[in-house]
Amino acid sequence: MLIMMDAGVPDNCQGTPYNWMLIEETHKTMLSVALAMWSTGKKSAVVYTTGLDGTGYCIIGQLDPSN
Repeated sequence: MLIMMDAGVPDNCQGTPYNWMLIEETHKTMLSVALAMWSTGKKSAVVYTTGLDGTGYCIIGQLDPSN
């Protein structure tokens, strides 16, 4: 799943295509949280990233919804 943050990307993600960041398929719980946020209209979250992967996308390692 690809997501884009309104505030741009972290420094270690500079160069990710069109500011898209990737939640990998193996992180099913994080995918569920992101989909639940989207379905309820919640857009505020903090993401922790591990940098760019082999495809050039920035990888999200953790997604923490804000209140």
